[in-house]
Amino acid sequence: MHERSPKPTSYPIWKRGGFNAYLQGKYPEIFALSHKPSIELNQRYLPVLELPTGGGLMAISSPMGTGKTEVLKALIAQARAIDSGCLVELIGYRNSLGKQSAQRLGIDHIHDLQGSSYAQTYINSSSGLAYCLDSLHRRIGAIQKAIAQGRRVLLLLDEIDALMKHLFLGSTLGKRRGDIALMLCELLKAVIDGGGWIVAGEADLLSLPIQFLEQVTGQLAQVTVNRWVGAPWQIEAPIPLNAKMEPSPALMGKAAIAPPKVSKARNSIFSFLAGSPALSRRGVSG
Repeated sequence: MHERSPKPTSYPIWKRGGFNAYLQGKYPEIFALSHKPSIELNQRYLPVLELPTGGGLMAISSPMGTGKTEVLKALIAQARAIDSGCLVELIGYRNSLGKQSAQRLGIDHIHDLQGSSYAQTYINSSSGLAYCLDSLHRRIGAIQKAIAQGRRVLLLLDEIDALMKHLFLGSTLGKRRGDIALMLCELLKAVIDGGGWIVAGEADLLSLPIQFLEQVTGQLAQVTVNRWVGAPWQIEAPIPLNAKMEPSPALMGKAAIAPPKVSKARNSIFSFLAGSPALSRRGVSG
C-alpha cells in the first residue's frame, strides 16, 4: 500500500510558525550561517570594508553597536567616488527605522518628500532614498531609468532577515505581495547586471536570505562575519528577590493596599507586579 501524502500545511498554520518549525527541523543549515565567511572578525568595531570591483553582492553579520552604519557610510562614499551619479537605495521593513537610518546616512526618506503635488517628482529625482519595501513600486521606475542610462546603484537591504520575513508574511503588503516580490527580484538582478552593489546587513545573519540573493542575482556573496560578543549587561533588581515587599498605595493604586503573598517556590516579583491594574493592562503577568 502507498503511504498517504501528508495533509498540506495551511497558510494560517505556516504564518503561526508551525511550517517554519518544520523547515528548521528538515533544513537546519539554512536557519544558521552556514556560508564560509570571506572576512571573519572578532572585534569591537567593524573596519572599513571595500566594495567588490565591478559590482557584486555583500553580506555583513555583526552585532548591534559594532559600527555597521559607519561601514555603510564608507561604502556610500566609495560608490559615489566610482560613479558620481550612483543611486543609493535603502530598503527596509519599517519606516520608523528607515527614517533613523536615512538621517544617519545622509539620504532622503520617502516620507519627507511627500505632502505636495510634486511628491513623485521629488521621489524620482532623489539621488539617495530610503523607503519601506511596500513603497518599492514608487521608486522602481527611477532606478530602472538610471540603470538604463549607465548609472550604478548601491542597494542597501537593512535587516535582511526581517525584510525577507516581511516580504512573505507582512500583513501590509496584502494582495500586492506577488507584484512586490517580482519587482524586488527584477531589481536585484538589474542592480548586479548594471555593475552595481547589493549590501545586506543583519546583527545575526542567516544563510537563508543570502541564498535567496545569490539565486536571484547569480552572484556569490562576499560574507563578512564579526563574532564580537560584548560584556553581558548588568541588571540590578529594584527589589531583592527574597526581601519582604511592602508596596506603596500611592504608587500602585488600590490593588496594592493589601500586600500580596509571594510564592517561595517561584521566588519572583512578577506576581507582585501583576497585582497592579495599570501594569496588568500592559500585559505584565506572573
